[in-house]
Amino acid sequence: MSGIKHFLNSVFMAMLATRHAEPWLAHWKQLPAEANLSRIVQQLEGMLTTTETEVEIKGHPKSNAIRRDAAAVTLAHLRKGNREAALESAHRCATCDMRDGEAFEIYVGLLLLFNKNAIESLRSAVKGRVVVHVSCLPRVGRAMESCKSFVACTSDGSFAQIIVIANEQPWFDFSADSMVLTVPGADSYEALPRKVVAAFAFLALCGTVEFALKVDDDHRLASAASLQLAATGMKSSRATQSGVLLDFPALGSSPRVWHFGKTTDQARGARPYTLPGTTRFLCGGNGYMLNGKALLLMFWSYVYFPDYLDANLYEDVTVSDLLERQGGRLVHFDMNSVLTTVGGY
Repeated sequence: MSGIKHFLNSVFMAMLATRHAEPWLAHWKQLPAEANLSRIVQQLEGMLTTTETEVEIKGHPKSNAIRRDAAAVTLAHLRKGNREAALESAHRCATCDMRDGEAFEIYVGLLLLFNKNAIESLRSAVKGRVVVHVSCLPRVGRAMESCKSFVACTSDGSFAQIIVIANEQPWFDFSADSMVLTVPGADSYEALPRKVVAAFAFLALCGTVEFALKVDDDHRLASAASLQLAATGMKSSRATQSGVLLDFPALGSSPRVWHFGKTTDQARGARPYTLPGTTRFLCGGNGYMLNGKALLLMFWSYVYFPDYLDANLYEDVTVSDLLERQGGRLVHFDMNSVLTTVGGY
C-alpha cells in the first residue's frame, strides 16, 4: 500500500509541477555545448535596440527597460574585460523573466566561455556515470577513503568519481589528477544546498553525464552489482531522483534542528529551521541517485532559484523539493543494497 501511495503522490505532484513548463520554458531542455563571444556581443547589442512596447500593468515596472539596462551593463563589463561582473549582470538579466530564452542563452554562453578549461577537463575525464562525493576541503582525505571503496566499479571504466568542495571564487575548477571539482561558494555546512546544486548544474553544463550517485564521505560501496543495476534502472525520459523516500504527515514536520552544532554561523546554527520545506524528500544520509534529466533540472534551479538555495540549510530537502516542483519524480529505492555507512566517523 505504501508503494502505491508513493506512486500516486509522484504522479499527482508531477501533474501540478509541470503546468508552468510548457510551452514557453523549452529553452532549458538542451544546453549548448559551445559558445561564441562574438555572437553573445551581437545578441547584447540587439537587446539594446529593442523598442517593442509593452502593455501597462498597474504597479509593474518596465520590463523591457530593465532588460536593456542589464544588457548594457553586461556589454560594458565584457568590453572592459571584467568577466566576473559581466557574468553577474548576465545572470541578473536572465533571472528577470524565465521566458526570456535569449537572456538565458547569453548567461549560459558566458558560463561556458569563462569556465572553458574546467569544462573541457571534466568532459575528458567524466562520461556516462559518476559517483559524486560531497565533501569540504578539511575532509577531502575522508572522501578519498570513500573513493577507494568504489574501485570495483571504477577500475573497468563503467563509473567515474569526483570529489566536490567549494571555494569563494566566481569560477568552477576541475583537476583531472585529483578528480576534485571546486564550485563557487562557501565550503560550510549551511552552504551545502548551493554547493550540491552547483555541482549537479556543472555536470549538466558539461553534457557528458547521464547518471550521478551522490554520497557522503562516510559512505562505502556495498555492492558493485547493485550499483550497476540501480544505474540501469534510472534510464528514463522523466527527470528522476531515486533513494530512501521520507514522507512526513504535514508541511514543516520534517527535522528542524538537524544543523545544530554543524554550521560555521553560530547564530544560524542555534536557530531552528523554520522554512516550510517539503513533506517528501530523499534522505541525503542514505545517498541518492539522479539521472541526466534531473541534472538538467538542477541546472535550471542553479540559474533561476539562487535565493532559495541560500535560504535553505538541508541539501536533500532542497534537491528533492526543486525536482518535484519542476516536474521531476521521486522514486523510493533501498540504498542499503548499494551503500554502507562507516560508524563513529
